[in-house]
Amino acid sequence: MSVPVLAFAPPLADSSGPGASNIRSLNAELHDARHTAATLLLAQGVDQRVVMEILGHSQISMTAKYAHVLPQVMTDAADRIGQALRGQS
Repeated sequence: MSVPVLAFAPPLADSSGPGASNIRSLNAELHDARHTAATLLLAQGVDQRVVMEILGHSQISMTAKYAHVLPQVMTDAADRIGQALRGQS
C-alpha cells in the first residue's frame, strides 16, 4: 500500500524575476497547508508516526515542529488527567 506524501513544492522559477511574489505566496500557502494537515491529523487522534509518513518526514522531530497543539486538545488533555486523578474513567 502506497502512502500519499504531501511534498513541499520547490521554487517554480527564479525567485527574483517577474512573478516572484506569486511564487513565494504559493510556496507559503503549501507550507501552511502542511502545518494545518499535521495539526488536524494529530487532533483527530492519528498516530504521530502515521502523520510523519503522510508528510514524508524522515524524523519524528520534524513532524513535531509542523504540528501545533490546538487549545481544545489541551483542554481535553487537562480534563482527562483530572478525571484520572479523581479515579474516574
